[in-house]
Amino acid sequence: MIQLGGNERDARWNRTLKTWAAMTGVTWLVGPFVVAGTLDFPGMWIALGTIASGALVQRMFVSRRNPEILLRRKNIGPGTKGWDIAVMFVAGPLAVLPPLVAGQGIRSAWTPMPWTFALIGVALNTLGGSVWARSMASNAHFEPSVRIQRELGHRVVESGPYGVVRHPGYAGYCIGILGTPFLLLSWQALLVGPLLAVLFVVRAALEDATLRRELVGYADYAERVRYRLVPGVW
Repeated sequence: MIQLGGNERDARWNRTLKTWAAMTGVTWLVGPFVVAGTLDFPGMWIALGTIASGALVQRMFVSRRNPEILLRRKNIGPGTKGWDIAVMFVAGPLAVLPPLVAGQGIRSAWTPMPWTFALIGVALNTLGGSVWARSMASNAHFEPSVRIQRELGHRVVESGPYGVVRHPGYAGYCIGILGTPFLLLSWQALLVGPLLAVLFVVRAALEDATLRRELVGYADYAERVRYRLVPGVW
């Protein structure tokens, strides 16, 4: 089982994951146009504009309320769970899959969604990004990986959206993911787009179990806030 611990091992895994993230990021940006064989790809431009502008606004929001977490999110910390490292490696290709499928749709002249469907994508991306940013701003422990942050006095957070569900950051991220196929104007992307959301539902379940076992006070918090992602459902 992979487990972070020790400066050299931490540094090695940070370098590896950053390289993997850079590769998948470049593939996300460039790959769909290569697959499409053209820059005349309206859905991809809509997706790029919506996601980039949303990320900028989210960063500005968090930087005013919890700037330290933005610095800590640049690296994964010691004690990161091995299964979470595996999740990070799988998440990249799943994120790339919808725009690649949409690019194939452009090349193969598949029937696209009507332009108005992009509004659904914008709405879902905006809602999801808002929940994500609010969660990050409320939680001093909102790091990019699952670990018990003992050196930081890790404690249960109940403020803001954490009073509604236990993993609001994942909830927001999943909402945004479900909006991506609509931004891409691709019916076929709807078939693969939810796969990344499913991965993060699994991650939420694994993280929740970890926190119940290892974080003092979390089990009591879980009794007060009953649902992980969706109020009244799960």
